[in-house]
Amino acid sequence: GQHFNPHTYDDIKTIADHLHYAGNIRDHAHWGKTPGVPSATASAGGGHAHAGLMIYLGDSWPARYRGAAFMNNIHGARLNMDILKPHGSGYTASHGPDFVQFNDRWSQIINLRYDHDGSVYLIDWYDKNQCHRNDPDTHDRSNGRVYKIVYKNEKRTTVDLAKRTHVELARLQSHPNEWQARHARRVLQERLAKLSHGKEFTQADAILKNQLATAKTIALRLRALWALHVTQGLSESDLLALLKDPDPNLRAWSIQLLCETQKPSPSALNEFSRLAREDQSPFVRMYLASAMQRTPIPQRTPVLTALLTHAEDANDPNLPHLYWYATEPVIAANKTTAIQLLAKTKIPKIRQHITRRLASK
Repeated sequence: GQHFNPHTYDDIKTIADHLHYAGNIRDHAHWGKTPGVPSATASAGGGHAHAGLMIYLGDSWPARYRGAAFMNNIHGARLNMDILKPHGSGYTASHGPDFVQFNDRWSQIINLRYDHDGSVYLIDWYDKNQCHRNDPDTHDRSNGRVYKIVYKNEKRTTVDLAKRTHVELARLQSHPNEWQARHARRVLQERLAKLSHGKEFTQADAILKNQLATAKTIALRLRALWALHVTQGLSESDLLALLKDPDPNLRAWSIQLLCETQKPSPSALNEFSRLAREDQSPFVRMYLASAMQRTPIPQRTPVLTALLTHAEDANDPNLPHLYWYATEPVIAANKTTAIQLLAKTKIPKIRQHITRRLASK
């Protein structure tokens, strides 16, 4: 389809370095209906249509599955598993072994969720018709299944986070299962909506700030940062200080949180300009480019000017695109600034896009 902005010019491409099908995509669109067609697509992963992405961050499955991306392959009636590896400002998804083959072409898993015990629930739409049917009455709504995948008979427990104290919820930010930490943050945020930030949160804040400062893993520090953010436990000065943190993940997320209102302060913008000039992390520059899309157009130029001088970003899978998405409104608004950016950019794609935008209506 057409972009909402005709001057987008190009899309960020998939992070996958492989396909889950072979040959012409139309040849296997009906793989689930025609036995044995085609075997090469079956070997590649089952087909092009997917549903139900889950990145497993539970704590009861073997460690090799943590951080892997699971998706149901609709035509292939199986769960594909991709392995995520850092690459430039983002990730590359490489082909891992299929996790489950259902041996039933009616099976159509549409959602996967890990629970508080680290086990995974699957919703199976279970229908002879997979897709490409405009008539809703061709689908069988009389059935459907829910599966649960456990490792070594992991016992089901009960949990009610609403009954936990603020302190207990804060301590759950260090739980090995992301479900526990994420829903504890949600409950803390819901409580803050009903209560003013006062004595009830003081002790919880102290626990979270200590975790942010001293936790041994970046994941635990980020959880503390997110929890403090949703409970209004961070000041702007706290976030500005984190822009000098040794870890790029903390610097990047501080950029995002400083732009939540879409009106970053002059102090934040000054720091963003410094980071755009000096920061060696493409991950941080990705967050800066995204932040500029949430910044008033007249205030973007100093940061963009610095970002566009990073010639090393020219072949990054994300950065030239994100730089352009933030730059295009500036070009449209001010031709003088456009000429200045054109002269300073060291990224060929941006130079081409600026020229094209100046020549258009």
